[in-house]
Formats: sequence, structure tokens, C-alpha cells
Amino acid sequence: MKIWSFKSLILLVGLGFFITSCTDDGTGGTTPTVKGPAVTLEAGSGVITADATVNINEEFTVIVKGSKSDFDMATLTIEEASVKIALDRLNGVAANPVALIGTDRTSFTRTIKVKAHSTIGDKTYSFVVADANGNKSTKSIKITTKGTPPSITLTPAGADNVTVGPNSTFSNAIKVTKGTSKLKTIEVLRNDVLATDKENLYLGDQLTVPFASNPLPLPAANVDGFDGKILIRTPTAAGIYKYTIIFTDEAGLKATQIINVTVGTLVETIEGVLLNQAGMAGTGALDLDTGMGAGTGSTVINTEIRDMGINLGNPAATNWKQLIAGINGSEVKYIKKGLNGVPETFSFANIATKEDITALFDKGTAFTKLDGTIKVSDVVAKDDVFIVKNGAKYYVLLTKAIKVTVAAGDNLDSYTFDIKK
Repeated sequence: MKIWSFKSLILLVGLGFFITSCTDDGTGGTTPTVKGPAVTLEAGSGVITADATVNINEEFTVIVKGSKSDFDMATLTIEEASVKIALDRLNGVAANPVALIGTDRTSFTRTIKVKAHSTIGDKTYSFVVADANGNKSTKSIKITTKGTPPSITLTPAGADNVTVGPNSTFSNAIKVTKGTSKLKTIEVLRNDVLATDKENLYLGDQLTVPFASNPLPLPAANVDGFDGKILIRTPTAAGIYKYTIIFTDEAGLKATQIINVTVGTLVETIEGVLLNQAGMAGTGALDLDTGMGAGTGSTVINTEIRDMGINLGNPAATNWKQLIAGINGSEVKYIKKGLNGVPETFSFANIATKEDITALFDKGTAFTKLDGTIKVSDVVAKDDVFIVKNGAKYYVLLTKAIKVTVAAGDNLDSYTFDIKK
């Protein structure tokens, strides 16, 4: 009876051990319960224990602690987004994964410095401890990177608006200060598309070495800042072009400068004075190519506009008609803001190319008033703007001043025009 009781006791103890050391494997059988190693991030001065924000490429510090459970520990692996981190981004370890030997197989504490990723955004960093039986435990944190982009300055003031001829060059002084990261490339866009004619782009202000590529890797001398010039050759076709110069750093952050370039044949501006036709002999018409006055006779062929003289029935002090018209086949129109497609922002001063003048003609407002059979202007006032076409030539005129004389019979009245041609 005692023997039977002793055997029963052994059986019950064994059964209890079996129940506490095994788990159901899902098939009605049982498998042993195994505990993996423990891994934590310990607190300390200047170390990270939880999610944090750092600069791109900034080194952050963690204290990793591991403790064995059922089996000795074997390795510690440091990962970024589930990928093993290259050793050149780690300090405090001689390898990745780290082989745990000696007493480290039971318990270890390591201070590790990790270089954060070089792009802006979030990535998960994991510290994975594996034991000798392949069981793993992981401690993960999210590192958010931030950075300061480079900055760009263009000089002189107003250099972001350029007017040049076709197939001509312009250059601008540009200073770029790096932000968090070193500068990496420069690229040039034309009308928001990467310029493919890299042979027309130059780093510097000499037509010597064009871009080898676009984007162009910056020379080593410029990665910590750029202070120089960019020279660009314009297209052969007239028009308005938007050039965008972009400096990009190693983190992908950018500094951008836009330069608006008007390409065309540059206008020439002269002054011309048109006298009252009823004044001195040989007056009353104006050569818009030279700004010189001439008479209105049929043999004077180098004039484009004329004055319409006086009303003989009016008093001498008020008899000047103050009207102009075309001559020698010229067609004259008004340019009026807000009419016929002329923008409200129109400015005579902003007309920079002959192509600008040509394009403006069809937006002109035609004369409707007649003096006999001749189409004439309304009474001319200061700041009136006229556009003139004579054959293949175009001119735009700003009425800068009007002189009205009141001395009886002298008829020395005049208009002063700024003429762009």
C-alpha cells in the first residue's frame, strides 16, 4: 500500500510538471513553451529610448540591454526598415550583427551610436536579439528626420527679369548657402522642363566648359556652398522663357531660383518732335526711324505720321486741331489698357523687343474719326500710346509732352514722343 501510494505521488508530480511546461500545439498535442531573450532601451544622458526626431544624417545614441531567457543569447542586429544597417553608420559595435560571446551571452549592455537616414521622413530602427536556439526579441523605435534646405540669393536686385537677343548669353551672380546637408547637384529647367541642350549651360561666366550633364554634380569645391555665376545661352526663337535653377543637397532638399527671360531683338528708343503742320515750312510730319521732322509734301517719303494742322476759321490761339494721322501708307492705332487683349498692366516701359511691338499691333484700337477722307486720332493727350505699322516696320509711341502756343499766328505747337522701334 505504501509502495502504491509512492508511485501515485510520482505520477501526479510528473503530470503536474507536464501540464506547466507544455502548451497545446493546436492538434491536440503539446509543445514546450520557450521564452526568448529580453531586449530594452535603457535611459541615460543624451540617449534615445523611444520615438524621436533628429536631423538627417545626425547620429543618435541608444543603450541596448539584453538578457537571456531559456537559451543563451547569440547575436544583436541593428536594422533600419527591416534591413541590416551598414557598419559605417554605426559606432560602438565592430560588426552587424554583433556576435555575443562570454558573459554577453547571459546579459549585455551596449552604448551604440546610429547615423540616421539621409532623407526627410520616418523610418523604423530595430534592435534584434537572437538566442542560440533561433528565438528573437525586438525593440523598435521610429526616427523622424528633419532638415534645413539650402538657400539661394540672386544679385543684383531685378536680375530675375532679363531681356536678351536670340542665341545670346546672360549670366547671373548666384550665392547658395547649404543647409543641413552638403550640396550635391545643380540643374536647369526651361519652361518647367529639364533643359536638354546642356551645351548651352555653363557653370561660371565663361563660354568654356558647358554642363557635362543636366543635372550636373557639383564640383567638390562647391558642396559646402556656391558663390559664382551661371551662364546660359538663349534659344534662337523669340519669346518669353522661364528658367528655373535648382540646387539639390544630399538629403534631396532644394533651393530654387526662377529667372524670367525675354528673348528677342532689342528695341531702340529715340525721341521725336512732331510740329504743327501749319507752322514753319517743312514741318508737320515725323520720321519715326530718326525722330526728325519733315514736311507733308508728296515727295517726302521717309515719314510715318503727320499732324493735321489748324482750323482756319478758329481764333489763332485755339485753332490747332491737335490731331495726328498716318502718312506714306502708315496705319496708326491706339494702345489702350483693357481693350482688345491689351492687359491692364500694360506699360510702355516694359516693351523690350521688336517682337513685342509686332505682337501688339493687332491689339490696337483703330482710329474712327475722319478729317476729310483721312482717319485721324482724337485730340491727342499726354500719355496717349500709339502703334504704327508701315510696311514691315512697326513703331510704338508714348506721348511724353504736348506744347500748345498761344502767340497769334506762330503755329509752333508740337508733340514730343518717345519712340520704340
